[in-house]
Amino acid sequence: MVDTTTPILGLVKPEVGASDDTWGIKLNGNFDKLDEFAGDTSASAHVGDNPPVGATEGELWWETDSGMLYILYNDGNTTQWVIAAPPGMQGPPGAPSAIDVPFTPAGNIVATNTQAAIAELDAEKVKINGDTMVGHLALPTGPAASNAVRKDYVDAANTLKADKTYVDTQDALKADKTYVDTQDALKANKTYVDSQDALKADKTYVDSQDALKADKTYVDTQDALKANKTYVDNQDLLSVPKNNGTMTADPTVPLGVATKQYVDGLVSTTRVLNILTGTTYTLALTDVAKVLWMDNAAAITLTVPLNSAVAFPVGTQIELVQSNAGAISVTPSGATVIVSEGGKRKTFAPYAGATLLKIAADTWWLGGNITT
Repeated sequence: MVDTTTPILGLVKPEVGASDDTWGIKLNGNFDKLDEFAGDTSASAHVGDNPPVGATEGELWWETDSGMLYILYNDGNTTQWVIAAPPGMQGPPGAPSAIDVPFTPAGNIVATNTQAAIAELDAEKVKINGDTMVGHLALPTGPAASNAVRKDYVDAANTLKADKTYVDTQDALKADKTYVDTQDALKANKTYVDSQDALKADKTYVDSQDALKADKTYVDTQDALKANKTYVDNQDLLSVPKNNGTMTADPTVPLGVATKQYVDGLVSTTRVLNILTGTTYTLALTDVAKVLWMDNAAAITLTVPLNSAVAFPVGTQIELVQSNAGAISVTPSGATVIVSEGGKRKTFAPYAGATLLKIAADTWWLGGNITT
């Protein structure tokens, strides 16, 4: 066999069994090559945070901050440190930092590296849970079934207000017209009273009938034999009022008669606007089921009176609209209580709306587009 050599350094591998006097020469040659290679520093790399001072072209520098490997390179015009390997191949696993990755600004982002762009996005986004949005969320004017909806859309929806169908079917919330018409115990029915001599003293009939019955003078003076005039005049449940039996709706009287005209007004599908231009207003019974359209550039104070002053029925609903710059502040009178989310009692902005709902004798609920 003949001698062979190693593929990288070319060290001699003496033939096994060859003359012993040549082994020493061959081994000494190998040792000289190893020593020469050990003294060659051309392939070493500087390790540190900053590039080495006095480095020559071809030297390597491994930056410990970023894990990037650089080589000093001369392109014919300048000598500079350039990346010696593509990102992701140099240094330990995951060594490239986001701050070293370039980013092209787009949209509202102004950063030019990935790390800064991520920080901008994180500062500008709204968290999915437990965050507060600055400004208003813009919603579509014609929402699809799965969309969120705007306040003006909700205000117009029949299912969220006291619409006619709902009122017609709720006996507990209103005086039902059919029920009132058929209940003798709740009202003085004029036709029925006119036909019943036994239930009333009919003034016209008494005045004209002397021979058949006790005449007016006798009736006026006799208490023991009949229902006298004073008694008849004072008994609403047994007779019609003195003004020829004509009934008038008086909603201020808790046990007063609910006329057809009054009941029809409560179940109307058309909402009546009460346009107000002053800076103060106190609710009145005529505001029941109305929309108070409050138009003033200055702040407006709306007072909710005590039940003892204005006896609104429990279940009364009154809507408020701020149609100008003047916000509506809802203020309780005396011991009146107004409950609302977070104690809010003022409309938010022009064309903001709110609803007052009476839930007890002197307690009202306030909801809508309101603030503190």
